[in-house]
Amino acid sequence: MKHIVSFSGGKDSTAMVLKMIEHNYAIDELVYFDCGWEWPQVQQTVQDVAAYTGLPLTVVRPEQSFEWWMYEKPCAIGLGKGWPRFNLRWCTGLKQDTIRKYLKDKKPYLNYIGITADEASWRLNKPKSNYRYPLVELGITEKECLQICYKHGFTWNGLYNYMDSTSCWCCPLQPLRSLKNLYINFPDLWKKLTQMAARTPTPFKIKGGGKIAGRGIFIPELEARFKAEIEKEKGQTKLPAL
Repeated sequence: MKHIVSFSGGKDSTAMVLKMIEHNYAIDELVYFDCGWEWPQVQQTVQDVAAYTGLPLTVVRPEQSFEWWMYEKPCAIGLGKGWPRFNLRWCTGLKQDTIRKYLKDKKPYLNYIGITADEASWRLNKPKSNYRYPLVELGITEKECLQICYKHGFTWNGLYNYMDSTSCWCCPLQPLRSLKNLYINFPDLWKKLTQMAARTPTPFKIKGGGKIAGRGIFIPELEARFKAEIEKEKGQTKLPAL
């Protein structure tokens, strides 16, 4: 039986690994999915945790890059799927398929997933027999995960001071407050985001999102909004509507 941890490098999966070691869970390897759009701070933490724990680290990648899926994959409407949507999360599906393909050759195995105790009620509708959720088993919440990580010296250089989540930095599904923090505090990445957006005709976000398609929102409109909000905080202007 192989004991394999799905390791994202964020606070939940990092805390899970640390608590698994503390509670003598068996671990054979950490498996990290690299899509190419992860935060640099997360990529560094992945390497740091592997060095800190001495656990083997396996990095898996999709057969075709996320850039190919977004800009070049042949589709009914042309080339590229464009930005992911709540009802068309091709990025999440690709990640899950890549990891499942890797695990297929590891049978029998137990796969450890970093779902927290306060997420379990809505994310674990049908738990699978070969999956385990140590944070749920140990009753550890999302807030406690960050405290555990900080206690062990994993801080992501303060990234969690600005972002609620450390999934892909360019994710269009993240809330506006996170995108505003990206615009303000990470200008190099924001510049890269504008370059990425210019390569696809699909809007970056959909107002209303979800299953009911709303109006498309493009990066220049978001940037104008954030600039206006910053000026409003100085008491100088009125916000445009989104």
